[in-house]
Amino acid sequence: MTISFVPIKTIFCASSMLLLISYKPAAEIANNQPTNTEQLKKLKQHIKTLINTPIAYNAKSCKVITLNANDCKPSQHLLYSTKTSDEQTLISLAARYNQLMSKQISSTYSHCPASPKPSTVLIRNVCMPVQLVTE
Repeated sequence: MTISFVPIKTIFCASSMLLLISYKPAAEIANNQPTNTEQLKKLKQHIKTLINTPIAYNAKSCKVITLNANDCKPSQHLLYSTKTSDEQTLISLAARYNQLMSKQISSTYSHCPASPKPSTVLIRNVCMPVQLVTE
């Protein structure tokens, strides 16, 4: 039986090669992370999916959630029903959306006024903004 010893230099070189092979530049790792824009798009779609059609049997179940509240673009108000949507999840997702949106706002804007939330009304068991009803 012959025992052969591998020089430490060979082991070091082999392990260094493995590290270099598995190394990914920071730019490549960053490219794999979703951008704020992609995250915003996914969050907004998830919110709209959770809201779906705001069906309610009582006008008190009709509520409004606001996106872009601190942005200098017009705010987007989405109607939902507490009977068909998980209100806490919607509030949490909207807060996350607004947080990501505020990161994209340029520091040149100090604060822009938010557009007023629409009033809601229940028509044929669907929550509607009063503006659409009166037009």
